[in-house]
Amino acid sequence: MKKCIMLIIVISLLAGCSEKGSQVKEDEETEGNAVSFRNIDVKVEGGNVRMTGEVNSDTSTFYYKLKQNEKTLVNEKNKKYVNMEWQKFTIEFKLPDNIAQDGEPPFLLLYGKNEAGEVINPNYFPLDLDS
Repeated sequence: MKKCIMLIIVISLLAGCSEKGSQVKEDEETEGNAVSFRNIDVKVEGGNVRMTGEVNSDTSTFYYKLKQNEKTLVNEKNKKYVNMEWQKFTIEFKLPDNIAQDGEPPFLLLYGKNEAGEVINPNYFPLDLDS
């Protein structure tokens, strides 16, 4: 009787462990279209923004927009690159006139998109307007 109970416990433990392995694999398969940024430098001079850095994207494309609070100040734009290894990039644009001087500073949002067009890996870079 004790052997039967031990056997049932061992079988249930093995069955539980084997299901987690397949779940992890499914998560890894759906993790596509990652985008990463490094060596980011942002300068704001005379109402102009210049961001430089490096990007690595599974889709060779990343997106950016300028926001302040929940308001979008510069609509979504994209940058495309030929290969999918670390690449240098530069983003330049003039700050819009409708930036609120009080409250939260504006921020540049850089991100990728998955196959469904949903935002993935968002990165937020606040702009120092006082410099």
